[in-house]
Order: sequence, then C-alpha cells, then structure tokens
Amino acid sequence: VEMQLTVADGQALAINQQDVKFIGHAIEVRLYAEDPQNEFFPSSGSLDVWSFNDSQYIRVDSGVEVGQEISSLYDPMLAKIVVHKNNRKESINELKNFLANFSIVGVKNNRDFLIDILRQQDFSSHRIDISFLDKIYPMGFKLRKPDIRDFAVISVYIFEMEFEKNQKYFPSVPIELKNWSNLVHQGKVFNIQCLGEVINVVVSPINYNSYNVIINNIK
Repeated sequence: VEMQLTVADGQALAINQQDVKFIGHAIEVRLYAEDPQNEFFPSSGSLDVWSFNDSQYIRVDSGVEVGQEISSLYDPMLAKIVVHKNNRKESINELKNFLANFSIVGVKNNRDFLIDILRQQDFSSHRIDISFLDKIYPMGFKLRKPDIRDFAVISVYIFEMEFEKNQKYFPSVPIELKNWSNLVHQGKVFNIQCLGEVINVVVSPINYNSYNVIINNIK
C-alpha cells in the first residue's frame, strides 16, 4: 500500500524489477455466504458451525465466529483464505484439503464450489481466462446429491458433538461412559434438510463408538 501511495504521488519506487524475487506459490480464495447453485444469491442466518484445522501454510483472515448472525445487509464474505507452498501443485492440494475439512453450518456458502474449481485440470495447469467458469459449468454449478452414507456420517457427527458439548457442563462424567445407559435407548431423531429435501434420521448408540442409524426407515 505504501508503494501504491508513493507512485500515486508521482515519486519513484525504491526498488526495481531485479529486486523482486519469486518464492513459492500463493493462492487466495474467498469464502462467501452465498449460494453457487442459485446464481450466488447471498445467504443469511446463524453461523451454527465454523470450524477448521490450523495449517502452517494457510492464513485465514476472517471476522466471524460461531453463533454470529450473518446479515443480508452487508457484504456476504466470510473469510479470505491464503495458501503458500513451494509450487502451484502443492498449494492447490493443501488448499483443497483445508477447505474439505472446513465445517460451515447455518448459511449456504461457496466452499464446495471453491473445492471443485481447485480440482479442475485447467485450473491446475493455469489455463484460465475470463470464460473459465462458463466452460467448466455451462449449466451452472451443481452439487453431487448426498447418498445414504453421507447422511449417516453427519448424523453420528451431530450426535457426538452434542455429547462433547454436554460434557463441558459435566466434566466429571468420564468419556468412557459416553452412550452408556441402563435403559433401552430409543434413539435420537434428526430432521436434516439437504437440497430442498428433508431426511428423517434416527441414531441409536450400540456401544462407546458404534451406532445404529435409520434413515427414512432404512437401516
């Protein structure tokens, strides 16, 4: 920014082209609360889950937190995410893995859209122009419809997160007693909405780390 102001003031830069060194490869993506499947329409609501694993190669610039209300009155950007590694291939792989493990619940967002772009061979090979998105997504971006295994995994995840949340209030209860009961467990019922469809899920623990999952009456 200082150099931009210097040039705007008509002054000469203090460096020349020979002083500029390229070290590694950096990529920035911007995470937005918007729906790529609906012409990137902004999404609003409570940010119920906002979780990611730190990486020494990635910087996350964000001003949101769990429980925050994402308003439709402001810019829907949630975060700028920047990766820097030795080369383009390494940076793309690091960023794909980071985004794949970035959990966001409560507002529609473009996380999966960003991941899909990073998977494109044209993007990896740096064959990009202003028609890139039109060529890759001529009918618009469409998410893969989740199958029954996806619903089983997310349901068990929610079940276990509830236990971890409760354990914070009752820390004296040992982790080994998770899912223990002297009564027949009736199961926890979830209604999960996905792509306009509501899925009924019942999760019943068998033991410490095993579950029965019934999805729309299918076990």
